[in-house]
Amino acid sequence: TLPKEIRDHLQRVADIGCVVTGSNLVTIHHVHGGSVIEEFGYGLSPGMSQKQNDWLVIPLHPQYHVGDKGIDSGMGQYKGVAQWEAAIGKQTDYLRRVRDIIKGRYGYDIFERAGLSAGTAGNPAAA
Repeated sequence: TLPKEIRDHLQRVADIGCVVTGSNLVTIHHVHGGSVIEEFGYGLSPGMSQKQNDWLVIPLHPQYHVGDKGIDSGMGQYKGVAQWEAAIGKQTDYLRRVRDIIKGRYGYDIFERAGLSAGTAGNPAAA
């Protein structure tokens, strides 16, 4: 079972609504690959036998997570993270938006909690 701190964080992220559509129907997506590796050097992705970081998540409508337009569907119209990001937007941009909302509402920084240094995480104001 997840620690209360993480459960609370995941619920707060879900409460933001889908970062693509604005829908309140969301699933939690652990960011990985693509822009995440390029910008943060953080490349944990499913199937690598590594635990994903529960602080680095974005809320996505199921269609954009595991559905026909899903980043993790494996059989949707976008074949992999690079195609999804080219069509839908960079995960890191969405993650910075989530960071700003969470920091504004709850006073903590998801990049700090995830163990990313300020230099590694980049400048959220530039996003």
